[in-house]
Amino acid sequence: MCFHLLCGMWTGYGTGAPNYSLSETLLVTKNGADTLTNFERELYVK
Repeated sequence: MCFHLLCGMWTGYGTGAPNYSLSETLLVTKNGADTLTNFERELYVK
């Protein structure tokens, strides 16, 4: 079974306030779970 998890915080469109979101796709089997996204998990700050 696959799950697509999405969370974020939108602090106000059009106000110039920062927004962020995170997204991850997981595959869950009887042996455990694994991510399907092949992307480095690092925090980038502007």
